[in-house]
Amino acid sequence: MIGRKVKVTVDRPLGSCHPKYKDMVYPVNYGYIAGIIAPDGEEQDAYILGVDHPVDTFTGKMIAIIRRSDDVEEKWVVCPEDMFFTAEEIEQQVCFTEKYFAHEIITGPRLETFPDFMRSEKNIVPSDQQNTPHIEGYYYTGNDGSQAAFWEYSADSESKEHSHDYDEYMVCLSGEYTVILDGKETVLHPGDEMVIPKGTLQGARVKKGTRTFHAFGGRRIK
Repeated sequence: MIGRKVKVTVDRPLGSCHPKYKDMVYPVNYGYIAGIIAPDGEEQDAYILGVDHPVDTFTGKMIAIIRRSDDVEEKWVVCPEDMFFTAEEIEQQVCFTEKYFAHEIITGPRLETFPDFMRSEKNIVPSDQQNTPHIEGYYYTGNDGSQAAFWEYSADSESKEHSHDYDEYMVCLSGEYTVILDGKETVLHPGDEMVIPKGTLQGARVKKGTRTFHAFGGRRIK
């Protein structure tokens, strides 16, 4: 269910007042998804994040469910397809109403770290071959000499500029990874991927808790 594309009809646009509690102003667009029936028997309500102006309708991806334990309602959270919000960021934007209810924010199953069997000391990336501080990485080498590696970041970090004489593929698994290619920035969120052509000057800014996977068309770790 999470990740699906949905259309929200907005009946309480950003900046409008709650129909019953006039002192409550909506800091986000809020509406319903026609044809989807919620646990309370009404059409499914949804918060829209990442849109900074009032809208009548909005089509985007569903990124979370807000499930209340002291109420029959649950809310969906929708945002533009090229954006991502953590549970903490969602909480900050919906707390204007959700603070009155006991609730949990469900964003789908995610690991906090890589499992132990993937983290063999024999496969750890040596510290002198890391381009980023506060990082822990592990690698595997294929029969053809190409390599795959995965990293996790224990603090906000910046990667020094470097380039490779082979192509690189990467995908962001969790957190936020800003790739800087020849001076141009691209922000990657979980599920976002890219290919970095050989010879490209690259750097990065990474948020604490980010995990990434990379495949190299050559030998990255000696």
